[in-house]
Amino acid sequence: MSNHSEFLKQLQRYTAEAAITPAAVRKQGAPGVARAARAYLARSDLERLQKITPKDYSNWLDKETDRLRVVLPRGARHWGTARKVLNIFLRTATYTSPLAARFGLKKLLPMLEVPLDSHVAGKLRSKPEGRELPRWESVKGLGYKQSAEYQIVAQRIANRMKLNRADLDVYFWRADPT
Repeated sequence: MSNHSEFLKQLQRYTAEAAITPAAVRKQGAPGVARAARAYLARSDLERLQKITPKDYSNWLDKETDRLRVVLPRGARHWGTARKVLNIFLRTATYTSPLAARFGLKKLLPMLEVPLDSHVAGKLRSKPEGRELPRWESVKGLGYKQSAEYQIVAQRIANRMKLNRADLDVYFWRADPT
């Protein structure tokens, strides 16, 4: 994949957005906690974890908690909040690979569809490949024929980007660099 590092950056951002829900940071003392935490986690240097030892991890986690804490909004700069958010993110990021390895899911990746919703449909329709797609109605109203049409376009876009079709969801989640 020619865009591997860009994809990993987008996947990290996607994981932060998906993992840090409003419910995870409810009643933490100030608005904007989820937004600030997601932005920080999306930019975190995960490469440092590649060679970390169990002995060093605790120290790293403490320092990273403090770094995250100071970027949270005033009134919500609680150590426990930062630690919780960091642990949720790390857990979610870590779950991705072990599941794929354990269940042999990697072989499915070229076959998976991009999950369709109004946001993804709008992104597909905005691309040159998708200008002829039918108007999007709703997820509840989606049928086989319309889904197949959208998936064909998704495959064309993925081919152009040198990605798997399901990977488009990572790009279309909040921002679209394509």
